[in-house]
Amino acid sequence: MKRWRFLAVISAAQLALLLAHLGRDSLWLDEVTSADVAGAPWGRVWAFFRSLPEQHPLYYLLLRGWTILGTSEATLRSLSVVLAIATVWALYALVERLAGERTARVAAVIAAASPYLLYYGQEARMYALLAFLTVFNGYWFLVWQDTGARRPLALYLASAVCGVYTHLFFWWVLLAQLAFVILRDWPVRAAWRKTVGAQLAVAIAYSPWVLLLATHRPEPQAWKGPATIVFGIPYTLLRFSLGYSEFLANAGWKNRVPELVAGNAVLLVVALVVFGVLAVVGWRELWRAGRDGRFVLCGLAVPMAAALLASLVVVVMGERYLMVSFPFYVTLLAAGVVALWRGDGGRRPLGIAVLALYGLLLGRALVDYYSDPAFGKEQWADVARFVRANERRGDVIVVHSGFVLRAFTRYYGTAVDDPVRSSDDVSVAQLRGTERLWLVLAHTDPGDEYWKALTPSHQIVLDRLYPHQS
Repeated sequence: MKRWRFLAVISAAQLALLLAHLGRDSLWLDEVTSADVAGAPWGRVWAFFRSLPEQHPLYYLLLRGWTILGTSEATLRSLSVVLAIATVWALYALVERLAGERTARVAAVIAAASPYLLYYGQEARMYALLAFLTVFNGYWFLVWQDTGARRPLALYLASAVCGVYTHLFFWWVLLAQLAFVILRDWPVRAAWRKTVGAQLAVAIAYSPWVLLLATHRPEPQAWKGPATIVFGIPYTLLRFSLGYSEFLANAGWKNRVPELVAGNAVLLVVALVVFGVLAVVGWRELWRAGRDGRFVLCGLAVPMAAALLASLVVVVMGERYLMVSFPFYVTLLAAGVVALWRGDGGRRPLGIAVLALYGLLLGRALVDYYSDPAFGKEQWADVARFVRANERRGDVIVVHSGFVLRAFTRYYGTAVDDPVRSSDDVSVAQLRGTERLWLVLAHTDPGDEYWKALTPSHQIVLDRLYPHQS
């Protein structure tokens, strides 16, 4: 099958998976932020970036243009659908250049069916864009390194600038490229000096945003703690492998690791064997491939190592942010699949067994993802409907401030006699005389300051209805 026909078939299958239930789930907290910024007046957009400069602007600006098509859940997420499909095409080109057509085809299939990429391909956030730019930039980096031509350099620089204006972690992509060049050419300095020069040009283009970052001191995020560092890499590899529809770990998972591991022991052991074998075999194949294989290994390992080291100062580890390593993880698995299927050294029976187990794991993950709402996003529309259907005149609805308030009110709506209050605008003393109070919390400890003091006989209704939401 010719390249374009193969990619068209893969894209059609991937598109079917991405469109399935695209608008089923409500926008969750971060997606509501995307929608708010994309639809806000320019003055509010600028105020948002001044208050949160770590939220880089490119995705929001693209989404703003995309809203010409509409602002429904499915329409907002469809930008990521396009980017996820484009990622597979770019990955095919990159892997074909590095490891040949067979490995490129396997990598395209793995990426297109990946529960992890499907999840972010159905989310109105910047992570599908981050994946695409990582692969696209890597391809043109290699072409520029091989040819020294101006057009590849221009495309490399343009995509690098787009990358750093998409997410801070794109700098780890550039660091991985520099590490690759140094390892490849050591002790010759000419080539890596050329790379440093190009990346300095990217840094100059990024300098206005550096000034904005310098004026803002980010607040510590309570949900990121030491456990995020300890379990960050294993958890990231788990999500790369299985997505979010296995090993359910919602709020407070870092405090329940032994319990979660024990409850999912069989799944984790099988996954460790399957993906461990593929990764080890793939690593050996890529290492033997010399220069090209080491580009993949640098792309996978350097961002993870950089995030881990940076987290010792400020916790920045996150499996979403490490989307910059995901394409190289897929390439590693693809190299392992090709090597096992080739059967060198009598490994064909092992390859068949591993690939059969991989198929079972992938099938289970996809079935759970599409059929079990427990693995979906937060159902704020359901929460708002439930409150609307059961509230009484005189009720007061207190919603945790910030992102939670915006998510709830998006679906609850507003009115002249709106009973919804932000937790920042009321005190416990003001609420003591309220006959009936709704308290809507998410992504916060149940023992928050305004929880236990209200009443000893509270009923956690929504927690009972939606036990898998945080």
